[in-house]
Amino acid sequence: MNPIDHCLDKIEELCRKAQAAPPQARDLFQMGYNAGRAAELAGEGRDRWWDLFKGRVEARDWDAVAALAAAKRKQRAQVSTSTATRSAGSRTGRKERRTRGGRKGR
Repeated sequence: MNPIDHCLDKIEELCRKAQAAPPQARDLFQMGYNAGRAAELAGEGRDRWWDLFKGRVEARDWDAVAALAAAKRKQRAQVSTSTATRSAGSRTGRKERRTRGGRKGR
């Protein structure tokens, strides 16, 4: 399993747990850790991950936190699909442009 997906799974699991009973401090810390770790692994800034989760966690809106984790997963799937499509295009015999100095261009 992809480490980012693991973090998102853990956030969703903690949301289900918090809906059943008030979360313990450890659960909240773990949720923050997983949001931060996912941001780090994705190479995106804090504002694109934890800051989005923070307000929802503070409000104890577990449905919104779980929905945000699901949206991040969907967003990642769309990005990886479009990246795979672009990568496949470079393997179909398309000529690559060369720049001065003989290096391949992007």
